[in-house]
Amino acid sequence: MNADVKLPVRLDTDALDASDRRATLRAVTALAVAAVRAADPFVMLKAAWPDDRQAANMLRAVSTPATTSTYPVANVIGLFRSIAPKSAALELFGYGRSIDLSGLNTVSIPHIGALPVAPFVAEGAPGPVLQSPTSALVIGPTRKILVMAGVTRELDQATPQGAVNIVATILGDAAAKSLDAAAFGSAAASAVAPAGLLHAVTPLAASTATTALSAMFEDVGNLAEAIGDNDIDVNELVFIGGPKQAVAMKLYVGNRFDYPILSSVALKGSLAAFAAPAIASAYADLPQVETSLESMLQFNDAPATDPMTAGPTLSAFQQELINIKVRGRAAWGVHPGGAQVVNAVSW
Repeated sequence: MNADVKLPVRLDTDALDASDRRATLRAVTALAVAAVRAADPFVMLKAAWPDDRQAANMLRAVSTPATTSTYPVANVIGLFRSIAPKSAALELFGYGRSIDLSGLNTVSIPHIGALPVAPFVAEGAPGPVLQSPTSALVIGPTRKILVMAGVTRELDQATPQGAVNIVATILGDAAAKSLDAAAFGSAAASAVAPAGLLHAVTPLAASTATTALSAMFEDVGNLAEAIGDNDIDVNELVFIGGPKQAVAMKLYVGNRFDYPILSSVALKGSLAAFAAPAIASAYADLPQVETSLESMLQFNDAPATDPMTAGPTLSAFQQELINIKVRGRAAWGVHPGGAQVVNAVSW
């Protein structure tokens, strides 16, 4: 009789991501509804989802001070992605290195360049000592990420799942657009934000091929070649383009192209390539979620220090809003040459 064959269990990462996101959004929704009812958010959560222990743990994490010493850094990334699942930047960071900067200011990550070819050695002859050029990528210090949104108090009248959907849409869109704009920008590092991943990256010339398919192939090849020329492995590339470019790539190349293809409005009309081993992101503690029924929000992408001097501003008390604030600390970086971009592509 043949012995039973035990098949290895494969972890369904998509299901885990969906579970994490559901738990996070339920926790945030419970905080918002509890603010309206002046109730305990844990009571609200248990009343709506009595069997969701993961959501209860998440509520405890985002509403009370927690650190990556008690909450693994990999889960911190998952929590950020739960709030902004459409963020191409956070998805990219999932392919790269993740670093816990709790209690630290910066971390240096070495990069080993191309090794010289070792020659054959004659019998009795001395062997050469190979020297490799190295460089260091400095990650940190972390900077504050702040995402705020206001929803009407009718959220309290929605069904539990309807309330979750509202919170997911408002917070998710705001966080994804803000994070992608910062991560895929070209600004230098400052006291406020880390450098954009495309800082100091000279854009490659877009292909002038006469057909869209040929132009796309040439642009993709040039991006990979430019990264490889910097002695960085191109076997783990991630391509990120504007919505049109990302859809076109998936349509043209199909499943035979096994590199991830992501979309972001922050790269509209462009195509960028990132070497996953050259990307690093860092986090310090968990994102914290706060709600308010009395604060005033200034609905402006570039708010003034004094909200009374710029607008539009809305009072949560007067307009019957629930103001939600998500605050976290993060940093990111890329080894020189590990990011390349082509702007104004022709396809």
